[in-house]
Amino acid sequence: MTDYATLRQRHVAEFRALVPEHLERIAWPVERIRAERQRRLRTLLGVAKVRSSWHRQRLADIDPETATEADLSRILPMTKDDMMQNLDGIFTDTRLSRGQVEAHLETLSSDAYLLDQFHVFASGGSSGRRGVFVWDWNGWLWFQLALARFWMRESAEHTGLGPDASEAVVAADRSQRALAARNAASHREGLGPTGRQRVWNDGGGVRDVVWKGARHAPE
Repeated sequence: MTDYATLRQRHVAEFRALVPEHLERIAWPVERIRAERQRRLRTLLGVAKVRSSWHRQRLADIDPETATEADLSRILPMTKDDMMQNLDGIFTDTRLSRGQVEAHLETLSSDAYLLDQFHVFASGGSSGRRGVFVWDWNGWLWFQLALARFWMRESAEHTGLGPDASEAVVAADRSQRALAARNAASHREGLGPTGRQRVWNDGGGVRDVVWKGARHAPE
C-alpha cells in the first residue's frame, strides 16, 4: 500500500491540472451543459447496469445507449434504506464490500485512502438511518472540483480576501456579489485556512469537506 502523503500529493497534482477546465465549465452555454449532462447520464447508467447487480435489475428496461432525462421518470429513486440494505450489490467495484468499508471507517482518526483509491464517509444518522458513502479516485477528485471551483473563481476576482470571506461571496446571490465582496473585505483580517475546509455551494449551503485543499498542499 502506498503511504497517504504520496497518494494525496498525486491527487492534489491531478486536482490542479483540472482546475482550468472546471473554471471554464462555469461559463458553458446551456446547450453544451445539456449535451454534457446527457453524455454523463448515459455513462452513469451504463456503468451501473454493467457493474452493479442491484442496479442491473432496476435498469432492465433502460438502454444506456439511447437514454435521455425523460427516462429517469421510469426509474424508482434509490432511498438510503435501499442503499444500506443492498450495499454489496450496489458497489460497482468487486474489491469493495460493506464489511470492508465499515471496518475502514472504524480505523479512521483523520483522512485516509482505502485500497489506495477510495474515500469512505458515513452520515451521522440524524434522519434515522446511517449511510455509508464511497468515492473512487476520480469521483472524489470531481466532487472536490465541483465544490471548489466557485470559491477559486471568486478568490481570483476578489484578490486579498481570506478563504472564509471568499466563501461568503460564493454563497451570495449573483446580483449581490459586488456588495458581498465589499462587506467580506472588512472581515478578511485574521481569517486563515482551516484543516476541515468549509466550502459553500452556489445555493448558499455549507459542507464540511475532509480535504486539505490544494491551495495548502506542499509542492
